[in-house]
Amino acid sequence: MKDLDLLVTLWPSFAHFADYSQDPRLSGIRLNSAMIDVNDLGKELNIVKDLEHPVPLYFDFKGWQLRVDEVLSKPPGGDMILRLNHPISVKLPTTVLLKGGEDRAWLVGLEDNGRVLRFAGGSEKRQYVRE
Repeated sequence: MKDLDLLVTLWPSFAHFADYSQDPRLSGIRLNSAMIDVNDLGKELNIVKDLEHPVPLYFDFKGWQLRVDEVLSKPPGGDMILRLNHPISVKLPTTVLLKGGEDRAWLVGLEDNGRVLRFAGGSEKRQYVRE
């Protein structure tokens, strides 16, 4: 059997955190920023500071996740055009993975300061974003 890299998501104030932080079967502990109020972060980090923890800790901070706001145009017969929730910048042209990497499209243009994406002819599988 292949070795697994196993991570768990916990916070230091959880009653079982100290036990998990010593468990050699774990590859790491993920501290999920979405599970805690920013005002409590200092308290949590102080708990960690006082513990011996051979299991590596990883802080998962949330960024501004890219999402499709609107499908402006989709083939057949033309380019697929999508509006994003925030602008991006990228060297063009480039391949973009869609549908969790199951589909791809050729990005040929950015409009509206990087919020609107133009894909030449749509995607390989002709599967588009959910509506």
